[in-house]
Amino acid sequence: MNSYKIYLTKSAEAAHLISRGLREETPWSKDGGTAISISTGAIWEGDDKIPAVYYGKGYYYAMIEYRNGPDDSCPEYSLIIL
Repeated sequence: MNSYKIYLTKSAEAAHLISRGLREETPWSKDGGTAISISTGAIWEGDDKIPAVYYGKGYYYAMIEYRNGPDDSCPEYSLIIL
């Protein structure tokens, strides 16, 4: 199972800047884990990684998806609302 760290903000520019920081930062995972993808954008209905309560509220996200640990044995999920 993959791990996720998701930042929510009301500013598209802030979400973009956070995603740039996620690309630059490397220690997101422990014990040899690796980043899979980094994305940013507006929150739309149907995104199963973000709770539905945030749909249609003008939020933007920056997200990193990664494998945590050498055998993906320590999945994590963090949602940070700014």
